[in-house]
Amino acid sequence: MPGGSRPTVVVVLSPHMVYSVTEWPRMKSAAEADGFEVVAWWLPDLTDDERTGAAERAGWPVAERSRVHRVPPECAAWVGRPNHYPYTRVLDQGRLHGWPIWGVMSNQAWLDSLRSRLHALRQPTERRSP
Repeated sequence: MPGGSRPTVVVVLSPHMVYSVTEWPRMKSAAEADGFEVVAWWLPDLTDDERTGAAERAGWPVAERSRVHRVPPECAAWVGRPNHYPYTRVLDQGRLHGWPIWGVMSNQAWLDSLRSRLHALRQPTERRSP
């Protein structure tokens, strides 16, 4: 599972929802500028041609195309089979927030969603007596 010392945004992209590909560079830049590490993956069942073609049509630079890979098999279980893209999860200090973020949104709404989940992850957990 990704996640280092900084909070991490993990995103799954699909060319079947075109805006997840065309808007991704903007959303990635906003998250990085806000201090998040960003990891992007393609939907696992895409062919190489589908992934490459989608990134090329969206105008991604070659360097960006080479950074986005399929969902790793060891992460497939927690990614599951989303039905809307981009599909985003927030991780911090080895903890994964339970609520994904679905879809493309404005930078402000995107950052508000990321920050909200990060804030929740950083709240102390309450211990309950049996």
